[in-house]
Amino acid sequence: MLPENSIEGVKAAFAYGAFAVEIDVRLTKDLDFAVVHDEKLQSSYYQIGHPIEVAKTGINELKNISFGQAPLLLFPDQKKVVTHIPSLSDLIAKFNGAQHRFN
Repeated sequence: MLPENSIEGVKAAFAYGAFAVEIDVRLTKDLDFAVVHDEKLQSSYYQIGHPIEVAKTGINELKNISFGQAPLLLFPDQKKVVTHIPSLSDLIAKFNGAQHRFN
């Protein structure tokens, strides 16, 4: 299983036959959109040294935050995948032209 709200997680869902996925979107300090569930990021899940509020953080800083190191099920030759918080535009661009839907 891969982390929700990650490009890798969405890719895995579509590879396993999903035609739609539910994502969470938050507005950032610079009026961009980050695909992330939590309003405030905690170090227990995200690889950060202190809590971070999404609304008070720019998209480029958020995109550098990794989270959810999990076994990579689709590619068993790799042991782990490190995911990063994507912007909404990056997520949409990754699946541009595909017949998939986001809710």
